Amino acid sequence: MKKRRMKLLSLMLTVAVTMTTVLPVSAATVSEGAVQSQESSQTLLEGQPDGGQQEVGEQETGEETPDVKETPDVKETPDVKETPDVKETPDVKETPDAEAEAPSEDMKEEPNETPADEAKTEEPSQEGLEERQPTDTITVLKNNELKGEKIDEHWTLETVVDASNKSKQIIYRYYENLTNADTLTEKWVFEVEKSIWVKYEAETDVTPVVLSEDVYQIGKDSYYLNAKGQFASNAWKKYREEEKAAVFAYGEEYRQFISDCKTERECVTELKKRAKAAGFQDMEDVIVNGITLKAGDRVFADNKGKSFAMYIIGKKPMQEGMNILGAHIDSPRLDLKQNPLYEDTDMALLDTHYYGGVKKYQWVTLPLAMHGVIAKKDGSVVAINIGEKPEDPVFGVSDLLIHLSGDQMEKKGAKVIEGEALDILVGSMPLEAKTEEEKKVKTLVQANVLKILKETYGVEEEDFLSAEIEIVPAGQARDYGFDRSMIMGYGHDDRVCAYPSFSAIMEMEAPERTSVCLLVDKEEIGSVGATGMQSRFFENMTAEVMNACGDYCELKLRRALQNSKVLSSDVSAAFDPNYPSVMEKKNAAYFGRGLVFNKYTGSRGKSGSNDAGAEYVAEIRKIMDDNQVYFQTAELGKVDQGGGGTIAYILGNYNMQVIDSGVAVLNMHAPWEIISKADLYEAKCGYKAFLKDA
Repeated sequence: MKKRRMKLLSLMLTVAVTMTTVLPVSAATVSEGAVQSQESSQTLLEGQPDGGQQEVGEQETGEETPDVKETPDVKETPDVKETPDVKETPDVKETPDAEAEAPSEDMKEEPNETPADEAKTEEPSQEGLEERQPTDTITVLKNNELKGEKIDEHWTLETVVDASNKSKQIIYRYYENLTNADTLTEKWVFEVEKSIWVKYEAETDVTPVVLSEDVYQIGKDSYYLNAKGQFASNAWKKYREEEKAAVFAYGEEYRQFISDCKTERECVTELKKRAKAAGFQDMEDVIVNGITLKAGDRVFADNKGKSFAMYIIGKKPMQEGMNILGAHIDSPRLDLKQNPLYEDTDMALLDTHYYGGVKKYQWVTLPLAMHGVIAKKDGSVVAINIGEKPEDPVFGVSDLLIHLSGDQMEKKGAKVIEGEALDILVGSMPLEAKTEEEKKVKTLVQANVLKILKETYGVEEEDFLSAEIEIVPAGQARDYGFDRSMIMGYGHDDRVCAYPSFSAIMEMEAPERTSVCLLVDKEEIGSVGATGMQSRFFENMTAEVMNACGDYCELKLRRALQNSKVLSSDVSAAFDPNYPSVMEKKNAAYFGRGLVFNKYTGSRGKSGSNDAGAEYVAEIRKIMDDNQVYFQTAELGKVDQGGGGTIAYILGNYNMQVIDSGVAVLNMHAPWEIISKADLYEAKCGYKAFLKDA
């Protein structure tokens, strides 16, 4: 077969395309149209998976070739006229110097023989095929140059007919081994009727099933492509019923998590419990007991109850680098001040300080809950969670009534509600004074609140000095929209990235490179402090893990950090059709289009950005495509509108390969944010693919 020089491409294509009932062109121009098809698929035939399958252009009608006689077993297109003079035989020997566009005059007919050097391709059976061209019409193209297009000898071409819908396909197939057609590795199909290309890979020869206008299912594994050979624009289009059920199930799992875990402490407590149940060991126990770690072992580290790291030891030495998923678990909110309680005009209030970037006017007239801890001098810690149960009271910030807000409505948005006006109303009933001492108290409403706290939680007013009480929206996260395709909840930023990161590492088994999930605190205020990304917690803990593996030295630690690859996950601004002016549509994130990658973040002139290298971006693209993960690229709005940063630049200080990723969010930093369940699911799939293949 290697010696075969088939120069009858145009004649063979004439036969193939003549079968198609949807392209009524003359016999002489079928070959021309097929040539155009090949031109349109040039990047495909050159074996470039990201080249993009191209639409095949319309075939021009030309004059009929007067000499061609069709073989009897080929179905004719009604509009194509046959000419009777020249017989076409299946097994024509090639003339080495024949032109691709036309057969040589001295070509000999050998209807019953197969060249000795030609290995026949044995075709596996296909379901739903009524008709297939015989083996002799499967032409091996070797070193054939067609207007600059080179075709390898492993390429074959054939035409098939689907019995279910009579649709015609022109198929370019690549065989790893020419002697065995079952070793099919890649295949490109041109759907004649729809004039579109479909690319897929399969272990066996299977026919794509058209699910919708731009969605195709191929066997158990599926690629979903539009007419330009690209993934369908929206991830929802690719989900079959089984996978759609998985999307909704994972959405419900996540919805419950963010309903229960509204502070960084609550997140760490819950995730640590789950990690222990899944066989992760506490690094404190590993260190104290001198436990030796080996490939496949799972450990976690808790940093002061507010940041969390998980490791799965890989088969390769850690100095060769780790695959790291980084996200944060703190969210914008209101925090109680150290001396918060006061009374004014028979009302008891708690003074607050807002945390992170918020629009202050969004936090008024909402039902709010209290979450946090109060640490007492005796060393005990009291957990506070008030406002979530149906029987619980809620709290809130009052606002000025519209009837008297003339002056207020003239203020700029940043001043409509002042920071010092975000005080929480917590009581209005005075203490019933029974003793002489109680009768002397002037702030009886405040006194009554303190009495309730004393009786319920055993705390005194002075205990507020050592408390961490966060004021957050009260109530459960909810399905959003008629179709329940979205989730409205508090704290999507950034638990919508943290939770899929946690899910991804929980599903990992025996990675080649050490897998890490790093969930940190304080990102919303600059990643500062002992529990923020700027602390040495991660670096120190990595050193401890390497030491437990018996492979620590300072140089190896530096190598481990430098050779690592990171997805720094934080949310992206979803395009909002109500506010299109701040977005640049070509570089915006959209609901339903999958995991978002940001080559850089920062503000305006990339200030505070980690500008990911082009090579690393290309590597990430390949990982996502190879694992059929829907992804998109975006920036955070128009250049001059502002911007934002993540923990990426901090990890980049170690000389790691880092890129920002995440999930698109509406209402970012508002008390109630919105995400797409499809994007959430694709994020989990993408993070798992990264841990596996990076």
